[in-house]
Amino acid sequence: MQRFFHYRRNMFLFPIIGGGTDAQKMLNLTFALLDNNNDRYMNADVLWITDFLIPRTDKALMQRFKEYQKTGTKFYGFKIGDGHSDWEQYFDKIYEIRYVPPRRY
Repeated sequence: MQRFFHYRRNMFLFPIIGGGTDAQKMLNLTFALLDNNNDRYMNADVLWITDFLIPRTDKALMQRFKEYQKTGTKFYGFKIGDGHSDWEQYFDKIYEIRYVPPRRY
């Protein structure tokens, strides 16, 4: 199920994009929002809130990160959980909160 929610407050746009663990879907939705029907956003700030346990997708989509960054778009991450991620090289900054699930006996 695709969720796409717009909330306008003081001229800011807050979308919620749910891609699960499908990087291709999540990237396509992010880039579609940034493209805004070919009226491309510049100097945008993108925030992903995830555990970053997402496999990377094809090189063409990953290269689009760099294209958007050249227009001033910043990609930030808020990583929930522990563990290594291969996404750091594509984000301007990833903030991390370590989460340890409670043990059940």
